[in-house]
Amino acid sequence: WPGCYTWWQGKQLKVIEAVPLEGVLEPGRVISLEAAVGVGTGSGVVELRRVQLEGRKTMPIADFLRGQGGFLGALLHLP
Repeated sequence: WPGCYTWWQGKQLKVIEAVPLEGVLEPGRVISLEAAVGVGTGSGVVELRRVQLEGRKTMPIADFLRGQGGFLGALLHLP
């Protein structure tokens, strides 16, 4: 605590490490950046670096992407 989380395919996705970036993007939209992943926040974009999917270990975003097809382009949300 404190922490940041959202939901992906019915499971909680914790954001363990992220970096704020400038830009405008639909809130919750996941996009590919140069060698990174960005998510719109409503007041900018965050670059995801480490995440933890419910029931899994904390992992770098690159490892998460290898096991989660369809994450890029998804729309994350709160329940």
